[in-house]
Amino acid sequence: LSQSDIAWLVKVKETLEHDYDICVVDTNPNLSSLTVSVLVAADLLLTPVGLNESSRDNLALLQEKIEPVMEQGLVWKVFAMKVDLNRKAQKQSLDDIVNKHSYPFLEHYISSAADVDNAWRYYKPVERHRSKSVIVEEFYALAKEVYEMLESEVA
Repeated sequence: LSQSDIAWLVKVKETLEHDYDICVVDTNPNLSSLTVSVLVAADLLLTPVGLNESSRDNLALLQEKIEPVMEQGLVWKVFAMKVDLNRKAQKQSLDDIVNKHSYPFLEHYISSAADVDNAWRYYKPVERHRSKSVIVEEFYALAKEVYEMLESEVA
C-alpha cells in the first residue's frame, strides 16, 4: 500500500471509531490487498494458530510481514486452536513457540474437540450445538481476555 492509501485508511478508521466499539473482520489467511487494508484500519490482530511443526515458522513470517503495520499502532495477539496437551508433539510445540520466542500469546486457548467440527457440519455456532461443552467455556474465556485487553491496551 502507498502512503496515501494508508493515510486514507487511517482516516476511515478514525471516522468509524465514533460509531462502533468493536468490529470483527475475518479475512483469508494471506496478505492480499484486502487483508493489508483491514490490518491498517485495525487496532488488534488476533491470529489463531495450530500447535504443529510449522507454527513457529508461520508466526515468524507473519511477524515480519506485519511489523510495518505494528509500527502504526496495530496490537498483535496469538491464541492456540485445536489444542490437545495429551499429545507430546503439541506440548513441545507450545513450549517452543510460547516459552522460547516472544510471540504475543494470549493466556486462553481452544481445545481440540469434536463439538467444534460437528457444529460446523450442522452450520451452528458451538454454543447452540453443545451449550454445555467445555469448548463454549473456552471461547467465552478467550473472548473475555480479549475484551479486557482491548479495554486496557488498545483504548
